[in-house]
Amino acid sequence: MMLSRRVSGAARHLGQPARRSTTAALPVIALVGRPNVGKSTLFNRLSRQRLAITADQAGVTRDRQFATCHIAERVVLLVDTGGFLSATDDDLLRAALRQTQLAIEEAHLVVLLTDARQGVTPDDFALADLLRRAGKPTIAAVNKVDGGRHENLVFDFYRLGLGDPLGISAEHAYGINELQELIDERLSGLGFEAPRPEDEEEEAGADAQGDEAGAAPPEEPMVRLAIIGRPNVGKSSLVNALVGEERSVVHALPGTTRDSIDSELLHDGRRYLLIDTAGIRRRGKIADAVESFSVMRTVASLSRCDVAAVLLDAVEGLTEQDAHVAGAAWEGGRGVVLVVNKWDLVADKDTHTAGTFAKRLMDELPFLVGAPIVFTSTVTRKNIFRLLRHAAEVRDAGAVRFETSAVNQVLEQAQRDNPAPYRSGGASRGKIFYGAQVGVLPPRFVLFSNVGAGQDLHFSYLRFLENRIRDAFGFQGNPVVVSLRKRTRPPRARSGR
Repeated sequence: MMLSRRVSGAARHLGQPARRSTTAALPVIALVGRPNVGKSTLFNRLSRQRLAITADQAGVTRDRQFATCHIAERVVLLVDTGGFLSATDDDLLRAALRQTQLAIEEAHLVVLLTDARQGVTPDDFALADLLRRAGKPTIAAVNKVDGGRHENLVFDFYRLGLGDPLGISAEHAYGINELQELIDERLSGLGFEAPRPEDEEEEAGADAQGDEAGAAPPEEPMVRLAIIGRPNVGKSSLVNALVGEERSVVHALPGTTRDSIDSELLHDGRRYLLIDTAGIRRRGKIADAVESFSVMRTVASLSRCDVAAVLLDAVEGLTEQDAHVAGAAWEGGRGVVLVVNKWDLVADKDTHTAGTFAKRLMDELPFLVGAPIVFTSTVTRKNIFRLLRHAAEVRDAGAVRFETSAVNQVLEQAQRDNPAPYRSGGASRGKIFYGAQVGVLPPRFVLFSNVGAGQDLHFSYLRFLENRIRDAFGFQGNPVVVSLRKRTRPPRARSGR
């Protein structure tokens, strides 16, 4: 997947304007440095969002984290990386080092971040040498310089041989404006021109003319797909297999992914935003505050997606935590696709094995009405793109809006077939006067009745009406939200004498 393909969707998703004139040649800026020098704090400062996890311990960031943001009126792609250590026996730190190397390869400009309090270290020298050999334009930024009283600490970093070092404080915003101006100046020197307002006006006029002529049909909406599940079920491996590159760190140690990582993918003419998330453990198994925040970030990622792909381990089968994860997605109003991963490791399969496994899943997860089930292997790449097709189908099913007249025909027939029970006291029945669909993704319906929510109309009858709505309209793999509202009648006008 080309890097530029990730950019336009990420810009829209992160609240930045997606400009076609700039995304094709969007400058990529990588933040690199030793562990715990403040790269993620600077990443959050420049992107003006809390996208990267920060904590006062080394090695929190392991994957590359991307964000489109504005620097000096210029749209750039900012990349956060894991900590660089020139020598380590830790497999996981070596994987993070590979992520740093990939970020350097993709970057047009590198910001090497160091720590003023610790001075120049052997790893700083090693990283500076790596950047020189890579031929990458580099800005040497010295972090944790809190005002003029620490500026004298900056002079030591001339020894890196990367030009004039710039003292900053990512936490307190000291020197950040100067850093942004320097980034803008370097990018201009590399041939990246900032977009001019008149260019955007001309582009908008061209778009308007194209719309009037009806030259191109509207493209299908992007499918925002979160990959969720327990630790070590293969979420990052699945994302890497789909995008065709080593986008996330993959390691046998559970809990490798801590941030939610976004990647954009174009497949069969449809755009997908893949959100790789941290594994969700049982609460009693969460080891530290950073992992707790990772789980919170995963739950928050559900609010950004249309569909959640819930990964299960084919060898271990369905666990209580799997059911909890799937329930969190469903209760959160997200469409669901169940992904039985590592299917290649299941021994003694025959033509009935998958069907038997799927039936058992539906028996144990009856609330996932109509959720597709895909059996995948990231090693053999079996069915991984079938997941995308099912995700698009679920997303599109949840985005359909039906006419109020059609909704009321279903409600009237349902009440004829099974009238609501009598209200308390036995004087009259509960009655649904009319209903309407008021939202999509998930489909939401409001029913107006002679009783309010929780008053004399049992939840089981609402569930009955929900099932009739689903039977009539489908909504494959999506929760249907039905709420009850008491109809209020306007006061009758008194007749004059």
